[in-house]
Amino acid sequence: MISIIDHISTEAFLLIFFIVSFLWVDSQADIDDNHFERFQFFGAHGDRLWSRILVGILVALFDPILGIALGLHFWAQFDLNLNIRRELPWYYIGGQANTDKKFRKALPFYYTTKILAVILYILIILGIITFYN
Repeated sequence: MISIIDHISTEAFLLIFFIVSFLWVDSQADIDDNHFERFQFFGAHGDRLWSRILVGILVALFDPILGIALGLHFWAQFDLNLNIRRELPWYYIGGQANTDKKFRKALPFYYTTKILAVILYILIILGIITFYN
Protein backbone atom coordinates (compact mmCIF):
# COMPACT_ATOMS: atom_id res chain seq x y z
CA MET A 1 0.00 0.00 0.00
CA ILE A 2 1.30 3.46 -0.89
CA SER A 3 1.02 6.05 1.83
CA ILE A 4 0.59 9.75 1.13
CA ILE A 5 2.94 10.36 4.06
CA ASP A 6 5.76 8.80 2.02
CA HIS A 7 5.31 11.44 -0.68
CA ILE A 8 5.31 14.67 1.33
CA SER A 9 7.98 16.34 3.42
CA THR A 10 8.01 16.15 7.20
CA GLU A 11 7.32 19.87 7.39
CA ALA A 12 4.30 19.59 5.10
CA PHE A 13 2.95 16.64 7.11
CA LEU A 14 3.34 18.54 10.39
CA LEU A 15 1.66 21.61 8.91
CA ILE A 16 -1.27 19.42 7.84
CA PHE A 17 -1.28 17.81 11.30
CA PHE A 18 -1.37 21.26 12.96
CA ILE A 19 -4.20 22.51 10.73
CA VAL A 20 -6.28 19.36 11.19
CA SER A 21 -5.70 19.29 14.97
CA PHE A 22 -6.49 23.02 15.21
CA LEU A 23 -9.76 22.49 13.34
CA TRP A 24 -10.57 19.40 15.45
CA VAL A 25 -10.01 21.27 18.74
CA ASP A 26 -12.05 24.19 17.43
CA SER A 27 -14.88 21.81 16.48
CA GLN A 28 -14.79 20.35 20.00
CA ALA A 29 -15.12 23.85 21.46
CA ASP A 30 -18.06 24.43 19.12
CA ILE A 31 -19.72 21.23 20.35
CA ASP A 32 -19.28 22.30 23.98
CA ASP A 33 -20.59 25.77 23.17
CA ASN A 34 -23.71 24.21 21.65
CA HIS A 35 -24.21 22.16 24.82
CA PHE A 36 -23.84 25.32 26.93
CA GLU A 37 -26.49 27.07 24.87
CA ARG A 38 -28.90 24.19 25.51
CA PHE A 39 -27.92 23.91 29.20
CA GLN A 40 -26.71 20.34 28.56
CA PHE A 41 -23.06 20.75 29.43
CA PHE A 42 -22.78 18.29 32.29
CA GLY A 43 -25.24 15.68 30.99
CA ALA A 44 -23.06 14.65 28.04
CA HIS A 45 -19.69 15.74 29.39
CA GLY A 46 -18.49 12.18 29.93
CA ASP A 47 -19.36 11.13 26.39
CA ARG A 48 -17.47 14.05 24.91
CA LEU A 49 -14.51 13.38 27.17
CA TRP A 50 -14.31 9.73 26.09
CA SER A 51 -14.61 10.59 22.39
CA ARG A 52 -11.71 13.04 22.76
CA ILE A 53 -9.62 10.47 24.61
CA LEU A 54 -10.32 7.91 21.89
CA VAL A 55 -9.18 10.33 19.17
CA GLY A 56 -5.97 10.88 21.14
CA ILE A 57 -5.46 7.12 21.46
CA LEU A 58 -6.01 6.62 17.73
CA VAL A 59 -3.43 9.28 16.92
CA ALA A 60 -1.03 7.79 19.51
CA LEU A 61 -1.40 4.36 17.90
CA PHE A 62 -0.23 5.92 14.62
CA ASP A 63 2.59 7.80 16.36
CA PRO A 64 2.90 8.16 20.17
CA ILE A 65 4.74 11.47 19.89
CA LEU A 66 1.97 12.92 17.72
CA GLY A 67 -0.54 11.63 20.28
CA ILE A 68 1.26 13.61 22.99
CA ALA A 69 1.43 16.63 20.68
CA LEU A 70 -2.32 16.43 20.06
CA GLY A 71 -3.02 16.28 23.79
CA LEU A 72 -0.83 19.31 24.43
CA HIS A 73 -2.46 21.17 21.55
CA PHE A 74 -5.92 20.36 22.92
CA TRP A 75 -4.99 21.52 26.43
CA ALA A 76 -3.49 24.77 25.15
CA GLN A 77 -6.24 25.70 22.68
CA PHE A 78 -9.59 24.32 23.84
CA ASP A 79 -10.48 26.70 26.71
CA LEU A 80 -9.41 29.72 24.70
CA ASN A 81 -11.60 28.73 21.75
CA LEU A 82 -14.55 27.91 24.00
CA ASN A 83 -14.27 31.28 25.76
CA ILE A 84 -14.12 33.14 22.44
CA ARG A 85 -17.20 31.26 21.19
CA ARG A 86 -19.06 32.09 24.41
CA GLU A 87 -17.97 35.75 24.13
CA LEU A 88 -16.10 35.57 27.43
CA PRO A 89 -12.65 36.97 28.20
CA TRP A 90 -9.93 34.64 26.83
CA TYR A 91 -8.61 34.03 30.36
CA TYR A 92 -12.01 33.10 31.87
CA ILE A 93 -12.20 29.95 34.00
CA GLY A 94 -15.66 28.58 34.71
CA GLY A 95 -17.08 28.01 38.16
CA GLN A 96 -19.23 24.91 37.74
CA ALA A 97 -16.94 21.99 36.94
CA ASN A 98 -14.82 20.57 39.76
CA THR A 99 -11.65 21.09 37.74
CA ASP A 100 -12.57 24.74 37.13
CA LYS A 101 -13.11 25.27 40.85
CA LYS A 102 -9.67 23.84 41.59
CA PHE A 103 -7.99 25.87 38.87
CA ARG A 104 -9.63 29.09 40.10
CA LYS A 105 -7.75 28.53 43.37
CA ALA A 106 -4.48 27.93 41.53
CA LEU A 107 -4.42 30.43 38.67
CA PRO A 108 -0.62 30.57 38.34
CA PHE A 109 -0.54 26.78 37.99
CA TYR A 110 -3.34 26.81 35.41
CA TYR A 111 -1.75 29.47 33.20
CA THR A 112 1.71 27.92 33.61
CA THR A 113 0.42 24.57 32.35
CA LYS A 114 -1.16 26.28 29.34
CA ILE A 115 2.09 28.07 28.49
CA LEU A 116 4.13 24.90 29.03
CA ALA A 117 1.76 22.97 26.76
CA VAL A 118 2.41 25.47 23.94
CA ILE A 119 6.16 25.37 24.51
CA LEU A 120 6.28 21.56 24.65
CA TYR A 121 4.11 21.31 21.54
CA ILE A 122 6.50 23.59 19.63
CA LEU A 123 9.53 21.66 20.91
CA ILE A 124 7.99 18.33 19.88
CA ILE A 125 7.24 19.62 16.38
CA LEU A 126 10.75 21.07 16.04
CA GLY A 127 12.21 17.82 17.37
CA ILE A 128 10.30 15.78 14.79
CA ILE A 129 11.47 18.07 11.99
CA THR A 130 15.08 17.85 13.21
CA PHE A 131 14.91 14.06 13.64
CA TYR A 132 13.57 13.38 10.14
CA ASN A 133 15.85 15.84 8.32
